[in-house]
Amino acid sequence: MRSRSRAALLGATLALLLGGLGWLAAWLLAERQVVVVGEDGEVAPVAGEEVGGPDAALTRIVGTVLLEGTGPEGQVDGSAAVVAEACAVRVWRAAVLLAEGTCAADGTYALSLPAIAGEKVEVFVEVLVPGRLRGVLTAPVIEGVDVQVPTLALGPASRLEGQVLDRRGQAIVGVEVAALPVPNLGESEPWRVVSGEDGRFVLDTIPEGPIRLRATHEGHALTIRDAYAPEGGVVIVLDELLALTGAVIGEPELVARARVRLEGSSLWPPLVEATATDGSFSFPELIDGVYGLVATVEAVNEGDPEYASIPLENLGPGTEVAVALARAYRVPVKVISPDGEAVAGARVTVGYASVGLLQQVGETGPEGQVAIGPTVPGPYVVRADADGYLPSETLTVDLGATPLPVQTLTLVRPGRITGTVIDEEGNPVAEASISVDSETVYSPGEGVTRAGTFTALVRGGSLGVTRGAVPPIPLFAAMEGEEGIGLAAQSDDGGHFTLDLLMPGTYRLRAVHGLHAASRVATVRLGPGETEDGIVLTLGRGVHLTGRIFDGNRRPLAGIRVELSDGSEVSTDAFGVFDAGYRRGRERLILRGAGLVPEVVEVDLGREDVAIERLMQPAEGEIAGRVRDGNDRPIEGVRVTLTPDDGLTATTVVWTDERGLFELGELAPGAGQIELEHPDYASASRAVRVARRGGASPLELKMLLGWSLELSVVARGSGEPIAGARIEVDEQLWATDSGGGVVVRRLAGDSARVVVRAGGWVGQSQVVARSEAGRGLVFELDEAAGMEGEITDERGEPVGGARVIVRSRDGQVLADTKTTADGRWSVPDLPEGDVAVEAVPPAALAAILAPVTVESDVRRGHVTREVDLRFDRL
Repeated sequence: MRSRSRAALLGATLALLLGGLGWLAAWLLAERQVVVVGEDGEVAPVAGEEVGGPDAALTRIVGTVLLEGTGPEGQVDGSAAVVAEACAVRVWRAAVLLAEGTCAADGTYALSLPAIAGEKVEVFVEVLVPGRLRGVLTAPVIEGVDVQVPTLALGPASRLEGQVLDRRGQAIVGVEVAALPVPNLGESEPWRVVSGEDGRFVLDTIPEGPIRLRATHEGHALTIRDAYAPEGGVVIVLDELLALTGAVIGEPELVARARVRLEGSSLWPPLVEATATDGSFSFPELIDGVYGLVATVEAVNEGDPEYASIPLENLGPGTEVAVALARAYRVPVKVISPDGEAVAGARVTVGYASVGLLQQVGETGPEGQVAIGPTVPGPYVVRADADGYLPSETLTVDLGATPLPVQTLTLVRPGRITGTVIDEEGNPVAEASISVDSETVYSPGEGVTRAGTFTALVRGGSLGVTRGAVPPIPLFAAMEGEEGIGLAAQSDDGGHFTLDLLMPGTYRLRAVHGLHAASRVATVRLGPGETEDGIVLTLGRGVHLTGRIFDGNRRPLAGIRVELSDGSEVSTDAFGVFDAGYRRGRERLILRGAGLVPEVVEVDLGREDVAIERLMQPAEGEIAGRVRDGNDRPIEGVRVTLTPDDGLTATTVVWTDERGLFELGELAPGAGQIELEHPDYASASRAVRVARRGGASPLELKMLLGWSLELSVVARGSGEPIAGARIEVDEQLWATDSGGGVVVRRLAGDSARVVVRAGGWVGQSQVVARSEAGRGLVFELDEAAGMEGEITDERGEPVGGARVIVRSRDGQVLADTKTTADGRWSVPDLPEGDVAVEAVPPAALAAILAPVTVESDVRRGHVTREVDLRFDRL
């Protein structure tokens, strides 16, 4: 096999000067006129022939394909012609297939093209031979002329096999899988294949290396998957697209002007649609997820009444909803700077919670004011931010049936850190990454991200996966037109760096650069609005850490991911070599590769450069089994998840077939856990050991048909439902709805312990037998009491970190907490009655201070305050 560079593999054409095939030779077919395309793409008519004419017919693309071999003196040997059945030729233009055909036995082909409007039109010619690299050419379209393209010699290719499944594990037929190398080295069209009856696809004309796959199918969401060729087990899972439909209810004149806004966990940016004249609306082709929806009717003239619906959350696609209009109002907001000046262009957000769906947004005008809405009466959270400031504190307002007064939000002046990165000789170091660690959240480019997110919310838009290109999501990527925004700040050409928009707190900075060892950590403490200048981070003289990875036959492995101690990672090249840069101290490397057993390598870096070599073994472990119910019937569609115990190997997921069978291959041998999940059965798990292929018998697993329990949580005495109560059943968590009810599903065993907790109410627990599943269970909660106080020493100084234990009269522990730095403590949700409060000094003071206990009582619905305790000296 002749060695070829990757650039050549990705579409370079080899013009073979073979015998009578010269670039300027005429190839006359049926006395048609001919032009020849040279290697440089230039078009040259055959001498003495006139191109085109009044009687011109369709364009034909003609050419020759040969298999590349090694002839005398290492030259390309064209003696291996392509058989007709194995060679396919396609002509594309702008992702549209214009023509396709096969080659003759001698490797020649001729394809007729339909008439194409436009001047200087070019087409893309794709030649595919299984096991050989795809040949790619660009040719002009000249009406009535045979366009002769250069002869192609195709070298050996890599192979990638895979399967397309839905979320239930069922194969999807007819999915188009498009593939491009990463990075794309000038490929004008991707490779394209279509999945077969079993959902499987094969790409056998691609180059070796990273490949990005793009799967599209009607009724399913676009899915992108990265792989590395060669690979034989790629799985692409597609999400089904569903519709969410409904209607707005109200006066006909209002309904006709309503606009419906949809937001969701799988949707960016939000969708805004106008209703039909009858109030109906539809959002087609949505990915499965959680969505929120609200309808609004804005005033035509200033001062006219406005209307909105009650926001609906936790909606799923595939459903139909109805929302009714009610009188709505706006939340007037004024945003000011820390100096009290009005801030124009500030971004104001109003919602039911600080983070959530259906946020209402607006931007302040020249006077720093804006009215957000319309929205129905209720409690709301209001916040603001602006360029050059930190966001304001969150303000909670209660919008009633009358207009609110103007709410004032004050922005926070940010802190800033500036500094320089140098080497040990004092020279500035450019492009060093400054990693930031802090208890305060910090993200470079945060202001741009906030502005971009706000802009997307204001403008609304379309669902990227179904309507046009996927728009940028500012929470995860830099906004368009903004460069240099990453996960860490970088030093400039002079070694300088700046960290802006910092909250008060402690920051730990470290500089990292590929040609140096990391700097020591610099700790900076910032107060509100403070600036710390002149921080110097000095990079060290680390040793160069490189390595080479082989398989068991000492063949180099490309694409092996090498994870390093600082969280960075590098990959091996075509020769199996990786370069981890300059480092010092003890380094822990994790090696991962598709189909290989992960390995950990630990090295101590001294004064000399280190080059490691490692052999990686194939992952030849496998687990197969069958899942049955209590009556020994196979269960189809069980999600089988294998989680290895080594902490290195990735979790693997498959689904059982109609026979209840499953199989997991290419696993790292060792211990792990198998978990079984199915909508109609109780979850089950089992410890397993992965053996090498053929080394273990199939597993026999059982799942019990789950049972359900209908619960309701109400207040004792009044019977009022308690919404949002936390229900814990067999390590599953649930919450009651607005009516205080919940249905707990997929329970196993003959009984289950139900624990009910709700803020402001005394919790309860009860063991429920499976026999009680058929009837509803009501929990009546008592209104809770609370206590709070302060703990000091004998001098009256507050004691932080002291332990506070509240016990009932019979000694049961009702609460266990610790004091804050100012000595304060509080405990909620206590039952009514007499209690004992015990305070225990922190460990550092236990030798000099004595514990203390006081008795008190608590009353339902009240907080017993000023329960103060004092530690005396021993």
